[in-house]
Amino acid sequence: MLLYADDVIAEGNGAATDLTTNKTLERSVILIDTDSDVNPTNLTNETQVISSPSILSGDSSRADPDWVASRRIDGSSIRTSPRLLARKRTLTTIITESSENIPTKKARKLYECRYCHVPLKGHRCPNKLINRQIRQEFNWLIKNEVHKVFNQLKEVLEAAARRYPVEIAEVDTQVRQEKYVMATSTQTSQDQLKCILTITGDSITSADMTLKLHKHPNVVYHTTIAAESPWRLQQIQDSGNYLRMALSSLSLIPDELEYLSAEEVLSDLDLVLGKVNRARSTLAIPRKRTIDELMNSKNMKTLTPSLPSDLAVSFYLQAHKLIFAVYHLTQAGGTVKFETLQSESPVTWLNEVLVLLSVALHRAQQLRDKVSVFLMYQIHNVSS
Repeated sequence: MLLYADDVIAEGNGAATDLTTNKTLERSVILIDTDSDVNPTNLTNETQVISSPSILSGDSSRADPDWVASRRIDGSSIRTSPRLLARKRTLTTIITESSENIPTKKARKLYECRYCHVPLKGHRCPNKLINRQIRQEFNWLIKNEVHKVFNQLKEVLEAAARRYPVEIAEVDTQVRQEKYVMATSTQTSQDQLKCILTITGDSITSADMTLKLHKHPNVVYHTTIAAESPWRLQQIQDSGNYLRMALSSLSLIPDELEYLSAEEVLSDLDLVLGKVNRARSTLAIPRKRTIDELMNSKNMKTLTPSLPSDLAVSFYLQAHKLIFAVYHLTQAGGTVKFETLQSESPVTWLNEVLVLLSVALHRAQQLRDKVSVFLMYQIHNVSS
């Protein structure tokens, strides 16, 4: 804290205040020193008052908010001294370009509560007691809640990983093969979609699709997906990768690690929270693609036989369902439009994964809210 002599008042018994400087630095400020009777020389250097209770001795018995330690900017210590209070609540830096002597000035004594700003005589500060209680609650939260929640998150995420059809990290998961018959969904009575497919891991390894559109009532389109040219469901792979990163982040946190600040907890928690949120949103909300991307996608080239140039199909996950969509392009008055037809089927493991990821997000957010509350009180250090 950098202070003018005129702006400073000190509390303490017999606090005779003079000015001292550190002659090893380049800039100068005024340091209020309650122990020195020596008149100051030219102020051509800089000294700083640091509000940290046990910088010098590390003595926990002196770790009281009514005491501060003085330290020069170069890191060398001066002495422990009573707290200095700035009346104007502003930081003031004095940069001296000349060798003019600045006269000393005695600071006025003031016995005042640093929280309530009332005379200390006969005063019992409720704010000081509240501040101590808040610090104790913060310390308890850090020591008793944090690792407990991290272990819970790890268990929930591992349970979610076991339900994926692909291997994730070191979780015991077997690549499964599942068969689906898509339910028909039509916009008109003439539009018919039918698809029977098999999913192995994160790919459609076989599919048989039949399409009948009302604009071509006499034409039935038929195409297949073969095992040698599978259709990759990228959402499963991406979601699994995010979940793998979340589990990896949790595994890097030792059980015996003692967090010293709320910022450290939030840093690790936000890292896990972000990955879990991405894992869930990747499954629940498919990425939007343009019609050109759909028509020219690599998956479209795996269809045998190929579909006409005005037709495109896609498979994607949305919430707890697998969607089979057909896009039919039409031209009217020089404007290209497309109609969308869909059929869908529920996916059991997908619903279970989304529920578990939601539970993990909720539990992590609860812990984050608890830790964040203490940041408003500027209480961070467990040992403080």
